[in-house]
Amino acid sequence: MNVLRRLLIAVGLGKLVAPARAEGWVGTKVANDQVRDQLLKLGDDGTAIRNVRHFFYRGSADGAASVVDVTGYLAQLELAISDTEVAEGLIAEHTSEVASASFDALTLRFVNDTLGMGWQYDGWECAVVHPAA
Repeated sequence: MNVLRRLLIAVGLGKLVAPARAEGWVGTKVANDQVRDQLLKLGDDGTAIRNVRHFFYRGSADGAASVVDVTGYLAQLELAISDTEVAEGLIAEHTSEVASASFDALTLRFVNDTLGMGWQYDGWECAVVHPAA
């Protein structure tokens, strides 16, 4: 289940928007840019602080880290952790903008660090935030 297939909720517009898919590129600037392009089409440039949810799923390989170990890793990054409703996974939340190079570096870090633990970073989602009038 790729988060780039998830729906972004267009707050205040009463409709759902499906971000573009970037198969094989989850967590990279390319994938992040595709989600940001969808946000921009709704009038959100990604610079406003908002709640961001990141998704992580345990791989099927033997030796994958336990949920407890991955929760510990994410907690060290000061992220709020909860379980996913489907499959063995975790959701990590924080407040952040989604437009900067530092956000791209964070998602790439998630890809690399969790891969080494036998987990998969499955991307992020957030609500559309319109600038104050």
